[in-house]
Amino acid sequence: MARRGSERLGIGRTSAADYARRERGVHRQVGKPIIEVDEETWSRAFTRILELAREQRLTAYDAAYLELAMRLGVPLASKDSDLCDAAERVGVTVLRAA
Repeated sequence: MARRGSERLGIGRTSAADYARRERGVHRQVGKPIIEVDEETWSRAFTRILELAREQRLTAYDAAYLELAMRLGVPLASKDSDLCDAAERVGVTVLRAA
């Protein structure tokens, strides 16, 4: 029986344990996680983020980035002028892309 290309490469057959092992290996190589997951954003999704979206006339997606920048006290970098304008209105430092 012929094997599909993805099976020959092992794609689609990676277990959660395999992913965890690979991630630990990457952490050892670079010394820190590549992506940091903010655990608080989910709990704020249907409260502060939607309020911010309505108040600033943003999508929930954009409001989530704005809320995170506000909460962490970090600048927001974006090419989205509506998001940058909203950030400035609420006092977040903006790094506008050229």
